[in-house]
Amino acid sequence: MRYWFVIHDLGSFSQHGDYIGCGVRESGVKKASYGPFGQIQKGDKIVYYAKGDKVVVGIFQVVSDIEYWPNDPEWGERVVFKIAPEMLPPKGKYLDFKAYLFNPEVSLDLFPDKDRWAFQLWNHTCRPLTKHDFDLIRSAVETLQVRPTLAKGQEYVKIGAPLSGTDLLFEPTDETGVVFLFAKYHRQLGFPYVKQIREKFPDAVVLDHDGHEKTVEFELMSSNFPQHGHGASKCDFIVCWEHDWTDMPREVEGKITIVSLKEALPDLLR
Repeated sequence: MRYWFVIHDLGSFSQHGDYIGCGVRESGVKKASYGPFGQIQKGDKIVYYAKGDKVVVGIFQVVSDIEYWPNDPEWGERVVFKIAPEMLPPKGKYLDFKAYLFNPEVSLDLFPDKDRWAFQLWNHTCRPLTKHDFDLIRSAVETLQVRPTLAKGQEYVKIGAPLSGTDLLFEPTDETGVVFLFAKYHRQLGFPYVKQIREKFPDAVVLDHDGHEKTVEFELMSSNFPQHGHGASKCDFIVCWEHDWTDMPREVEGKITIVSLKEALPDLLR
């Protein structure tokens, strides 16, 4: 039995919550375009990671040999494995993997350099895990008090409260919603140009009205910043949906500016 870190997204999970899949190397041939995916076997255990949201959906076991789908309505041509849930968070909850990884007490073999963790996942469909890593992540999921029944087709995508006046119909429930709003309104927020958006900390490099480079970290809640283990010395702005970091240390308050999009949005929409 082997252990795997499978990289999909919440959309894929809502479409086929009992399968993992990969494109094919050649049309009509049951061979994965990403070689290691084809090494997965029935009986293996997987950590199901949703990129973008940076969350672990749950722990699963592979319960079939590799299958070939010629033309699935949602996934198209794919090779797939059927999976069964072994451990899942309560409905609507996930393990915030980025926060978990940057916990100083957590050390995973797959991510020896935490600042470059995203590069270990970039362009990968899956990564092999050591039993050490699998057991640690499984234990973290277990602390969320799990083991509900997962029904095929059950919707797991989180949706926030309705928004009006902007292209985003609902309030952000993760960092990607914050990034979307920042991309739309960065000029009104005082940053005419975005030089770079990246996976490593800080999340973005921007230019202010004077042409000076500033660094930005995106967070859903401002209080997530210390939970992720970030240092204030390398960040100029925290752009978040909601500012709830009420016990911010004075030394941090003097170095970092908090931009709450929830507070700023009414003025941005005028």
